[in-house]
Amino acid sequence: MAGATGKSSPFATELNRAISGISASEQPSKAATPTATAARTIDAKEAAKIKSTAQDFESLLVYQLLKQMWDTIPQSGLFDNGLAGQFFREMWLEELSKKVSVEGPGLGVAQVVERELTDIASRTLKPEDLK
Repeated sequence: MAGATGKSSPFATELNRAISGISASEQPSKAATPTATAARTIDAKEAAKIKSTAQDFESLLVYQLLKQMWDTIPQSGLFDNGLAGQFFREMWLEELSKKVSVEGPGLGVAQVVERELTDIASRTLKPEDLK
């Protein structure tokens, strides 16, 4: 690295000398690094399971959002506040959240989770691959 006077610092000179002294065979290869693992292919069954898991996660998130929103609405008597009414409301919110996540456009969370799980699965070996 050149300073204001155009001269290299002693550190830069030593660093350049050390780097140029390493032959190509002594440099570590990319295959030797732990981050450069070979990606494996995901079969259709595993991809479907990942997609289902991502949709289930989004459905659970939507359910929790709907439940919290419902709890902020004052009760008007339309639904019974008893045990049966609570049970019906919970089932209705659960089904509504599934419809939004699976059949509707959803929140987009499922697509992000699916992409990340697919990426993780492609970099992870199955137990049978280790044999």
